[in-house]
Formats: sequence, C-alpha cells, structure tokens
Amino acid sequence: MFKSSLWMLLYWFLFSAAGTAAAGFIFMIAMDLTVMVAGQSLEFFCSDFFVRGIFASFPLVQILVFCAMIVYLIRHKKFPVARTFTYFFLGICVWLFLVPFSFKIEKKLGLDSPALKNDKGLSSGFFRKEGDGIFYFSDIHSDNTVDGLFIDVSGSSGEAGRVFTFSNAIIDEEFSGNFADSLVKEAAKLPEVIEFPLKVYSFFLEKGRICLEKGFGSWVMFCSLPLLILACIFFKGISVWPLVNALTVFFVQIVISVFNFAVAKGIVFSAVSFSWREKCIEIAGEKSTFFADMLLCEEPFLFFLNFAFMLILIAVGIILAAVCSKKAENL
Repeated sequence: MFKSSLWMLLYWFLFSAAGTAAAGFIFMIAMDLTVMVAGQSLEFFCSDFFVRGIFASFPLVQILVFCAMIVYLIRHKKFPVARTFTYFFLGICVWLFLVPFSFKIEKKLGLDSPALKNDKGLSSGFFRKEGDGIFYFSDIHSDNTVDGLFIDVSGSSGEAGRVFTFSNAIIDEEFSGNFADSLVKEAAKLPEVIEFPLKVYSFFLEKGRICLEKGFGSWVMFCSLPLLILACIFFKGISVWPLVNALTVFFVQIVISVFNFAVAKGIVFSAVSFSWREKCIEIAGEKSTFFADMLLCEEPFLFFLNFAFMLILIAVGIILAAVCSKKAENL
C-alpha cells in the first residue's frame, strides 16, 4: 500500500518534469513564430521564451498530469483508498502551494510581463494581407518608414482592386497584431478546436494571478475550480469498462471548465454573479483577513458553487466506494 503511494509520487514527479520541459519547448516555438519575419534569420533557441513557457504552462501541465494519474488509477485497481488519498494529497499540495509559489517566482523574475516583439522591423519584397487590402513594401528605411503600394481588395476606397502608392509611410505598431509579421500570423493560425481551450486556459491563468494578488484566501477560492476537476475522479468507477470510465471523467472535466468559463465571462448567471460580488464586497469591507480575502475573490458565486459541487462529488464518491466494498464482501 505504502509502496503504491510512493510509485504515484514518482510518476507525478517524472510526468511533471517531462511535461513542463515539453510545454516550455512548445511555448518557445510559439513565441519564436511571433518574432519571426519573412526573409530574416531567426535564433531558434531562446532561453527567455523557454523559461517563460515553463512558468506559464506549469498549471496546465499539472491538469494534464492529474488526468494521466486518473487513467493510472482506472487501470490499477489495487489499494484504491491509498492511491485516491495520495492523488488528492498531491492535488491539494500542488494547487494550494506549488502553483502560487510558481506565480510568485514568475513575478519576481519579471516573466509575467509580455515578451518583447522583434525590433528589427519588417522585410521588403513580400505581399502582406492586412485589414482591407494587401501591402507591398518595396523599400524599408533605417527610421522604419517604408515605400510601397497598397491594393484595395474590399473596395473600402470606393473601387475594389485600386492600387495606391506611398512613400516614407510609418508602419503602425499594431500592423501585425501580436506577431512581428502578418505573413507568419496567417501561416501560424491555430484551428478553433485548439485555440478555444488555450483561450480558456489563458483566461483562468490571469484570473488566478489576480486572485493570488488579493491574498491567499482569494487564491483558495480560485482553487475551487482545479479541486473540482480533481474530484471528478469519483466517476472512474461509473461502469465496468475502463475506457468508458476515463471518457466520462474527461467529459465531466470539460463540461465543468466550459461552465466556469461561461459564468466568469458573464455569458450565463451574470446578474447573480454581479449581485454576489457586490454583497461580498459589502460584507468584507476594509478588513484584511483570510475570510475577507475569500469574499473579495474574482468570482465568489462561481467559486462557492464549485465548492458545493465538489462536496457533492466527494460525498457521492464515498457512498459509491462503500457500496462497492459491500458488494465485494458479499461475493
């Protein structure tokens, strides 16, 4: 029993280390694309991007690691109580202490601020689609002014296909958005099935940072979401088929994440969330206590709802475990 718990700790450490390194590498490649300019050389390995990726992706890696641990628990059914206890012990330690610690280190190193864009400027000799038409820069001067032409594609000038020439024009800083070159921006566009989960993750990542800034009590309230996702492990015994159990757990986790995103964005229950927020601010007042920090969290209604669902899941899980144990004794 004790040995199985130690194996789970080892698996968590190995998966976390490998996953964080891989996520940091993927983040570095993604950031490389944002500073890449057509026709210019690029330094592939950037330690700044890699370290930024390690910290930015650490919470996501932990979510995936605990999903892998759920699969492990579904496949290995020996010592379920000890392994489930280890699973929750690890999860609580990670989300209450390790993740906020990583946020603090990230802030101390200044890695929570946006990375700098490429300051070399754009290259000439390429057609770039942007806004209502296509730009062609024939010459780019040292003061970052450009000569070239613009082809009106949409007809915003009154005539579609009309060509305008310009000289010594200043390139708008927002010309390519978050990318240094719009050509790379178009080529690197992610499909919606990948982009949406990343948007949800980025949204809650920022929410988590804000909650931590408000105090540990506010962070504990934010942790209602990852802890509720952890509590989905109690669906692992919903059927006799391991694959169905795993898919059920992951489906419930996705539903919980999307629901939290919808509530936090004000898509649903916006009036209730607003009234709860106002009431909690009124109750907390100017106090600076753990309880006041909890009330001053970003989404008190949502986080209290998460805790309520988590308690229900835990209660149901304990009842199911007791029933299964009783059946096993009768066999």
